[in-house]
This record gives sequence, C-alpha cells and structure tokens, in this order.
Amino acid sequence: MIEAYGDAAKRHYADARTLAAVQRYDNAGHLIGFAVECALKHALNLHEPAGENPKLHLPNIVAVMLKRLKSRNPKTAALRTLLLQNQTTFFNDYDVSGRYWATGAVTSAMFDQWEIMTKRTFGAAGIRP
Repeated sequence: MIEAYGDAAKRHYADARTLAAVQRYDNAGHLIGFAVECALKHALNLHEPAGENPKLHLPNIVAVMLKRLKSRNPKTAALRTLLLQNQTTFFNDYDVSGRYWATGAVTSAMFDQWEIMTKRTFGAAGIRP
C-alpha cells in the first residue's frame, strides 16, 4: 500500500487534539509527533516524488530533511526555513519511545508547544488540518 503521508498527518493531528481536549496528553503527544513526522515525509515526497522516505522518527528525521531539501525548491523552501530556524528546538523533547513512558510524562505545556510547531509545520508542508 502506498503511503498517504498528508492524510495520515491530518488524522494523527485530529486524534491528538481530541485526546488533548480530555487531558490525555501522553497519547496526544505521541500522535502529534506522528502527525509532524508524516507532514515532513509528505513534504519530502513533494520534493522527491520518486525518492525513498527515510525510515526515521522525530527528532532524527530533521537532519535528513535538511540535507535533502534544497533551498531553491519553492515547494519546500518554507519547510526548510522552519527547520533551519528551529534546529535546536524542533521536537527535541519528543521521542517515539514516549509511548512507553509513565503516565504523566507529557504535560499540557509540552503538548501546547508541540501543537504550535505542528501548525507551523503543516503550513510549511502545504497541509491544511
């Protein structure tokens, strides 16, 4: 089955917001990370339609994205700029292994910061939630 990263990004984001609304921040945080990861892979497909997406998760995928996205490609320039400007903070406190963390490890403040960056990433990747 072909990956539909844009659709997956929207679905994970919607579910994350639903969980956050009832203060289920641990699973909401996990899903919002997947939403951003899918948005990044969606943007990479716009840049390299025949290319292979890296089998990486946040935050490790950011370094690969910066190497592969060219600044002169108008489809991905906004995303590259966003990643460059936020290299040290872009989901640096997120880890896919968070699904195994103790309950309460993801706070509302963490989720709120991740959501802000998610919205910016979606915009830069051309995804409307």
